Amino acid sequence: MCVGMIVNEAAARRLVLFNGLEAGRAMPTDIDCFCELYGEGYWFLEIKSKTPLAPAGQKIALERMAFDLARSGKLVVLVFAVSHESGDIHAANAEIFDLLINGKRVSFPRGMTVAQLWREFVCECEARRAAHTKR
Repeated sequence: MCVGMIVNEAAARRLVLFNGLEAGRAMPTDIDCFCELYGEGYWFLEIKSKTPLAPAGQKIALERMAFDLARSGKLVVLVFAVSHESGDIHAANAEIFDLLINGKRVSFPRGMTVAQLWREFVCECEARRAAHTKR
């Protein structure tokens, strides 16, 4: 099996509906990508199509989650990105439009892609893991 490939394409193309799970005005949301790496970091990615704008409720919920997880002392990265691709979206190519690291909004180079930040995240998690194994 190739890493990063969809295992069950038919299931992946089905919608997940959250009807009946409302709580007042709050609705459940999905997360496009989540990865826990080496016990050192959490990566969350939300990709929007064509417009760099996340619904306010979704953005608030994900930011609160990232802030709360940052208290663990682990690296927590929350990425909001936009894809201008038609057809399938390649997450690595998406352009970052908002970024929180350890619960704090940070600046990043204009045009930075998800792949570029991902490599930095992996390197930082590997460095943290190496530091913990030296103890």
